[in-house]
Amino acid sequence: MMVGSGWRYPVPSPPGDFNGDTRPNILIGAPGCNVGGSAYVVFGPVSGTASLAAANAILHGDRDDEAGDEVAAVGDMDGDGLDDRLIAGPNDDEGGEGAGAAWLVLGGSLTFR
Repeated sequence: MMVGSGWRYPVPSPPGDFNGDTRPNILIGAPGCNVGGSAYVVFGPVSGTASLAAANAILHGDRDDEAGDEVAAVGDMDGDGLDDRLIAGPNDDEGGEGAGAAWLVLGGSLTFR
């Protein structure tokens, strides 16, 4: 998969199965995308060039959050047998100015928490 120019270093997480179809899916963090950063879930199989505009799930951060600055595999946090991921937004202000945040992406429902 190729990511277009104008993005500040896209950050991929290791492949995992988020939707239970046994095919690897990917999560790409793009902290320089939009005004607050973004993270994109793309169901596999994925090869070659694909548009992230057609991602299966998208998280957009608020202004200057830098959502997607880091993305990480965290195993199966809710015990449903599907892989879960964390998305960091180091400049998120909901917990106080510049406090940062981490959003848990649960496989299956693709619920951002």
